[in-house]
Amino acid sequence: MPANTSQSSSEVSQDTIAKRARTLYVWCHFTIEDNKTICSVVLSSGKVCGKALARDRTSSTKAMSDHLQ
Repeated sequence: MPANTSQSSSEVSQDTIAKRARTLYVWCHFTIEDNKTICSVVLSSGKVCGKALARDRTSSTKAMSDHLQ
């Protein structure tokens, strides 16, 4: 029975890694300053967005991903 549990943990880990890899692209568009994440996307007007988002305690990138959309 432990072998099945080990296998499930491995599958979960791979799932987690795959999900995490999809969200990491957001870090290409943000910098960290004073415990905030700052959007560095250049808008069509030529200005940098500069929107400051509060850092999530869980290190989630959802707010950054939502902002980019």
